[in-house]
Amino acid sequence: MKKELLKQYRFCKKRVKELDAEIERIKQQNSVQDVVQGSQKDFPYIMRTRKVNGCPDICDDNSEINQLYNECNKCKQIVKDVVVFINNVDDNIIRCALIMRFMEGNTPPKWDKIALKIGGGNTADSIRMAVARYIEKS
Repeated sequence: MKKELLKQYRFCKKRVKELDAEIERIKQQNSVQDVVQGSQKDFPYIMRTRKVNGCPDICDDNSEINQLYNECNKCKQIVKDVVVFINNVDDNIIRCALIMRFMEGNTPPKWDKIALKIGGGNTADSIRMAVARYIEKS
């Protein structure tokens, strides 16, 4: 796992939400609605009106929605890879530091805050170097 990929986690998570909203907006924009009439299947055969909703086939290879799906899938894959990588870290201190630094919150906290939360006499530099060594090793 490369550090650049870990740094992209927050952005990708936010981007997935944005892309999902954009895809939904395009689907609704292109949706088709109509009203049909039909009777009940069994006696007394009462006539009823039903609304029918649908989305025409707008997914050719170069369509905007297809490009959005592709970008969304790439971001989801990065998020998944980072989560799997961090969850497979055996060392609790390093896993905790990775979660705090790369996954939690909107901005990465400074190493001294991470060391303070982890406790145990760890310094900012010792945590930072342990994480850097683990990332290089993996």
